[in-house]
Amino acid sequence: EIGDPERKQDVQTLSRVYRIGYKTVESILLKAGEVKLTQRQNCPVIVKQLGIDEQSNRKGQGDYILVLTDLQQRIVLDILPDRQKATLIKWLKEPPTGIDLSSLEAAATDLWAHYRDAVLAVFGSQVKIVADRFHVMQNLHEAIHKARRQARNEAATEEEKKQLQGLRYLLLKKDEKLTTKDKQRLQALQATHPQLYALTRLRQRLYEWYETDYSIEEATKELDKWLEDAKVLACKPLNAFCQTLKNWQMEIVNFFLTASPAVLLKE
Repeated sequence: EIGDPERKQDVQTLSRVYRIGYKTVESILLKAGEVKLTQRQNCPVIVKQLGIDEQSNRKGQGDYILVLTDLQQRIVLDILPDRQKATLIKWLKEPPTGIDLSSLEAAATDLWAHYRDAVLAVFGSQVKIVADRFHVMQNLHEAIHKARRQARNEAATEEEKKQLQGLRYLLLKKDEKLTTKDKQRLQALQATHPQLYALTRLRQRLYEWYETDYSIEEATKELDKWLEDAKVLACKPLNAFCQTLKNWQMEIVNFFLTASPAVLLKE
């Protein structure tokens, strides 16, 4: 029961729920994993949608591992010791016994060119590359944070600095989650700092873009409009983000391919 992958609970939670030691739970999970790996020898996992995502062993130290997942079956396939292009290429060419990549249709990655280049080197155009939605929005959020900090540093008075305090999360809130107080503060921001307010509107539009059932053509057209409107703001942090969008536009728009991990990544 503890080893059932459908539980999707961490070791600490399982230890508390079942009132048994942390190490005991860890041992059970490791044994359950070994059973699964043995089963793969006779019944390989046929992967159609591959997730490629890095995790930091020590935050801020540049020490990364690479986690490879089956997005359809929601299981971890393997963990690589680093995020180097050569390491990933070797794995894609020669996956471990029990992992079948012959039917691979799409690979979802963050905006790290090495992952895209590795998939292209092994599969060419046969596999569609999809830029992970989370990382796209994360990059936009970072641009908004930089614009907020810049506005605060350039504030002429203490009163203006005070107006810009506590905006970190408000600027990233979706419209449907705004309280009456939030809306009032944004209206005030529109009058005092129209550029920051405009960034909240662009953020909402990109969120809604991801939520809309577009065709590839429609999605491309709407994203081009978004980029045009973003350019008008002449905001340096936003301009850097827009360049990233242009560099990854095909992979970002691939989100709307019916054969891509789009539906999974929307959840």
